[in-house]
Amino acid sequence: MKRWRVAFLVALLAALPVLLSFSRSPGLLQDSDTKGILAGIRTAQDPLKWFRGDWPIENHFYRPISALTFEADNALWRDNAAGYGFTNALLCFTSILLLFWLLRELTDRPWLSAAGTVVFALWHAGPISTLSVVVFWGAWLTLAVGVFRHRRAWRSYIPAFLTLLALSRELLPIRSLFGRMIDWVPGRTASTMTVFALLALAAYARYERLRLQPIADPITPETPPATRNTRAPIRTGSAAPWAVAGVLGTALALGSYEQAVMLPAVLLVIAAAFRIRGGKPNWALHGIFWGLILGYLVLRWQLLPHTASGYQAQQYSSTRTAFWNEMEYLFPALAGLFGIPSTLSAGALMLLTAQPYTPLADAAVVATGYWHARRETVLFLVGWLGSAIAFAPMAWFKLFEHYHYWPMALRAAFVVGMGVVALRLAAIAWCPPARSAPPRPSPAPGSLPHP
Repeated sequence: MKRWRVAFLVALLAALPVLLSFSRSPGLLQDSDTKGILAGIRTAQDPLKWFRGDWPIENHFYRPISALTFEADNALWRDNAAGYGFTNALLCFTSILLLFWLLRELTDRPWLSAAGTVVFALWHAGPISTLSVVVFWGAWLTLAVGVFRHRRAWRSYIPAFLTLLALSRELLPIRSLFGRMIDWVPGRTASTMTVFALLALAAYARYERLRLQPIADPITPETPPATRNTRAPIRTGSAAPWAVAGVLGTALALGSYEQAVMLPAVLLVIAAAFRIRGGKPNWALHGIFWGLILGYLVLRWQLLPHTASGYQAQQYSSTRTAFWNEMEYLFPALAGLFGIPSTLSAGALMLLTAQPYTPLADAAVVATGYWHARRETVLFLVGWLGSAIAFAPMAWFKLFEHYHYWPMALRAAFVVGMGVVALRLAAIAWCPPARSAPPRPSPAPGSLPHP
């Protein structure tokens, strides 16, 4: 328990700078979207209106929960921009701490949970280039030590070298978060959704984790004294309330932002992770999650216009662009590989330069890192596959950084999982090679004579 308290304190200290960095600029309320939202709220004077139809700027989105955060700020702060900025930062702060809870339920490892939370918190401040550079040069140092210690036994150090290089790349955020999440008031639509999405994921993970534990047997006079305090972890209460919390979190996320339609799919990924660990997920519960999606779509059909708004039509992108956007999560080195033919079209002399080979080396680094990261199965599935699923619907829209907020929260799990594997591989590279025991004399000293 003490380790968990210290780990949570680390996560809290990492999240506090995000909360304290809230914007106080009067310019926060000068953005056209913010002006439109506040004007719609002040004209309607009815917070429940947003449950009955379009949200305040009427661009065909059903976001009553996000609209309520604007209603609350309008009531509390009116035209005080700092209050709106504080709410944005508070939502991000809450998301960071909820990520800690999710990692705790997925891994039950305090320092790993804290590390993933710290990575996500640091991404709010921008690229964590210093840490990335340290890991990059650590990879080259590991290679040098590995060559010195293991010589031709390259399997003892090359995997560590390539995985550390991949980790140095993954430590850089896919997108900068500060501008859209802290300094842009409407960015709270994504952070509000992320709060409830992480709540749903963590509650569901806790539900399945508790179901893995046996129910406690009562201690009776017949219970052997030696086993009263030495039994394996047991469940003393019902897991059902956590299932209810997961369903409620999913419903609130759907009422916050459209990206939450991918939440049931990510919940399935968590269920698969527990199944791999030997659990028996409650698949019937997933019927409720998907039923919420069906109800949400029916509600949208009933309450919103059936055509795309001008804003939506303007933001749509091509399938080709969507593919490359999605590859940023699945295999970011692929774009470089597709650029090789363009490089070679300049002439055969390009083969004498590093340009055609750099994408190949980059792809080898990424592939090796991902291959070894799979050893942390739960973090790999939730962090790599889960983040790609979470971002999928937004890949068809023109870039806005807040589209990446929830996916990057999940991505932090993948990064810390790769970090754990990289440290294990580096330990092998840095340790001296095992020495073979000297051959035993035959017969061994003291043994009985053989005929």
